[in-house]
Parts: sequence; structure tokens; C-alpha cells
Amino acid sequence: MENLAFALVISSRKLRPYFQAHSIEVLTNYPLRKVLAKPEASTRLLKWSVELSQFDIKYKPRSAIKGQALADFILEFPSTEVALVEEKIDTNVPNGEGWTLYVDGASNTEGSSGRIILISPNNFKVHAALRFEFSASNNEAEYEALIAGLKLAIEMKIEYLQAFSDSQIVVCQVNGEYLARGEHLAKYLEIVCELLQKFKKVVVSRVPRAHNSHADALARLASTREAELLDVIHVDVLTHPTVSRDEVMEIDVSRKVTWMTPIITYLEKDILPDDKIEARKLRHRAARYVIYDGRLYRRSFSQPLLKCIDGEECDYILREVHGGISGNHTGGNSLALKIMRQGYYWPTLRQDAFNFAKKCDKCHRIATYVNQPPSDLHSITSPWPFAVWGIDLIGDSLKGKAESNTLLSRSTTLPNGPKQRH
Repeated sequence: MENLAFALVISSRKLRPYFQAHSIEVLTNYPLRKVLAKPEASTRLLKWSVELSQFDIKYKPRSAIKGQALADFILEFPSTEVALVEEKIDTNVPNGEGWTLYVDGASNTEGSSGRIILISPNNFKVHAALRFEFSASNNEAEYEALIAGLKLAIEMKIEYLQAFSDSQIVVCQVNGEYLARGEHLAKYLEIVCELLQKFKKVVVSRVPRAHNSHADALARLASTREAELLDVIHVDVLTHPTVSRDEVMEIDVSRKVTWMTPIITYLEKDILPDDKIEARKLRHRAARYVIYDGRLYRRSFSQPLLKCIDGEECDYILREVHGGISGNHTGGNSLALKIMRQGYYWPTLRQDAFNFAKKCDKCHRIATYVNQPPSDLHSITSPWPFAVWGIDLIGDSLKGKAESNTLLSRSTTLPNGPKQRH
């Protein structure tokens, strides 16, 4: 009891402005008020009772914890221990390589959501919450959460995975024990089976809801409207379902031939041109490229892998980097270097950047032009033309025989000036 009283006294000292301005309600199941009010209390308790008497403190019994508050507490302070189903763990997985995946979906009147917990062999946890902006049933929400968890594991290059879900229908359909009733669930099952083929070893098992409490509580929490106020974990929003409800006809589009085609063909199939010179050039160029996840990247000495692009993507990146949200209308050389720092490359990057910068209308309108001449100007020291000749009038004009006027003048030679006759 002294510890509780001491905690209350320390709280009043630390939060004195709040204790003085408001009525304080202390929720406790211990008779703290009676202990402080006893006259035969110890000297320490009596001293604390006198100190607390200046505040308006009301002691009330603690009520039951609501389910929502419990879910909030589990979300903010997850347990370090995760319940595993020992009899379902696959013993053929190599030690240190098996990951564990817990998924759960929830659907109610306020919305649908999913929850993913991915646990490494070293007990490192990756949390992900999903919120669906489309209507989905419980089974569809379970499938969406399972698909998102499998995609996350594939992106992390996980080869051995044990997936757990508390949905008996989804687990049994994936394992082939139940048939997928309905065209919509059949499409979901087909996508899950395609994702499972990308693992070396994967086991999908059913776990009781009590052992899947973390994912279940957070899935229900993500589906509520108050989840945005928690700001504890990032919630991803899915605007469209993985399986489209509309039938779409597939069109076979031939692969467009670009500058990347010969390099990809050589790296994937080891096919070279018939010309020996071209084959040697292609082999030398292909040493600078690598294929990663089906995409061609260019290697660099001091930069990460540069994504190779072509066609409309080049024009789009030029527009965005040059005059987009973060664009500052840089010149051609700076534009090319900035695009490379963003992680993109194509062979004519520098030339295209110079041409794009020259054609930019805003750059021409707002650019600062230099009006200084290319060479120094030489000023004329003479006040009027032909001043260096030294021509002056010395008399009136004389009339000749043909009544023409003759102008008498005198010419002198000035320094650095031409010579003239009188």
C-alpha cells in the first residue's frame, strides 16, 4: 500500500498543474482511500495524506477492460512469444531458413481488412495490416490476406515457408481437401497455387484462433474506423480486389524489339548474332548488364543497379525529372546525372536530356540571358566624324566661271591621322 501511495504522490508532484486545475479520478481495486484516511497511519502515510489533501482526488474501483482497449494494448505492445502448433511444423525445413507466416482476414459492417505477421528464424517479426475499400466476404478477406502474405514472402526471397491461417475452408481448399465452390473462390485458389509454386518448400496449415490472436485482433482493428487514430502501425489500403469480378479477354501482345532485346536474349538464352564483330561487341556490352527478377539492369561502379527502360518510359521520366513536382528545369548534363541518380538508364540518355532541355519552352522564357559581348568594345574618342582629318573653313566660297562655288579649306595632319593635301 505504501508503494501505491508513493506512486500517487510522485504523480501529483510531477503533474501538479493538472492536479490543481482538474478533478482527479484514481482507478484502483485497493482500499487506498481508507489507508490514507486512518488516523493511526504511519508517519510517512500521514505526511503523504496531508500533501494529497490539497487536491480534489476521487477514488473509484477499476472497471472491466473493454475488448477494444485490449486489442489496442496488444497492438501497441505485442508479446515476444508466438504460439506455434508444434505438431504442424515441418521437420524437413533446413535449420535457420524456415520462416513462419500468420494471416487472418476480417469482414464486418464497418469494412474488411487483413493482417499479416511474418516471423524469421531469429524471431524477427514483420507486421503488415491491410484495409480493403471494396466489399468482401470472410473467405475472400482470408484469401486476400494469404495472397498478400505470400507476395511479401516472395519479395523477401524466402524459400522455405510455413503459413498458418485460422480459416478451415481456405486451408482445406489450398491443400486439396475441399472443392472451391463458386467461380470467384476458384480464381482466388488458382492465384494462391501459382504463388506456392515459387517456393522450394511451403506448408499451409490451420491454426486455432486462440493461437492466431495477434493477427486476428489486429485484423479486426484495421477494419474499424478508429484505426486511423492509433498511428501505431502502417495500414496499406487495397482499392481493388486481386481477382477481378469482370471478365477480361486476354490479348497476345508480341514482344517489342528494343535496344535491350539482344542483350536479354544473350543473357537468358546465350544467343549471339551471326556476325563475329557484332557478336564480340554484344558480348562486351552484356558484361555490364544483369537480369534481376525478369528486368534488365545496368551495373555501375559507384551506384546501385540502374533500371533499363525504353520508349514512352524515357519521355515520362524526362518530363517528371525536368519539370515535375521536384523538377528544377536543369540543363542537359545535370538532367542526365539526376536521372541516373534516380536509378534509370538508356544508351541515349545524355543526348536525349540535352535535346529535351533545349526544347523546353519555360526554360527559354525564364532563362537568364547574358547580354555581355563576346569581346571588349573600343570606344570612339572623336566627337564627330572626320574630326581626325582637321578640316576647317578659312574663308568664304568663291564663284567660278561656271558660277560654281569653291570652298577654301585647310587640312592639317593630326597625330596618328592620315595625311592630306591643302
